[in-house]
Amino acid sequence: MINRNTPEQASIAQAEALFKQNRAGDAYLSLALDAWSQGRWQQTIKYIHQAQQHGVDGAEIWHLLGCAYGQSGDEQAALNSFQTALQRAPGHINSLLLVAQIYHKHGTSFWRGNRFRKS
Repeated sequence: MINRNTPEQASIAQAEALFKQNRAGDAYLSLALDAWSQGRWQQTIKYIHQAQQHGVDGAEIWHLLGCAYGQSGDEQAALNSFQTALQRAPGHINSLLLVAQIYHKHGTSFWRGNRFRKS
């Protein structure tokens, strides 16, 4: 039995319970949020992709994925994720702001040079 004395152990226990309920997507999302809270960006990305494979899809999950990519230094993947979030919910303000920050940081030459995907 898992000792639930630490936040990480409690998160793992929660994920195990979700797996037992055939809620794998929610379990992976729980693990992604735990990895995020610990600053483990690559692990966060891995768990989000696994959650998506189990049907978790929406603006918030794509936004979280973009943030994890941004934290890991992959601004191209971050931008793509934010743009997908905006396709799911065109008024997703947090994704709009971060897309604007990326374009502001790099200027329009990246866009014109087709370095970033256009929506």
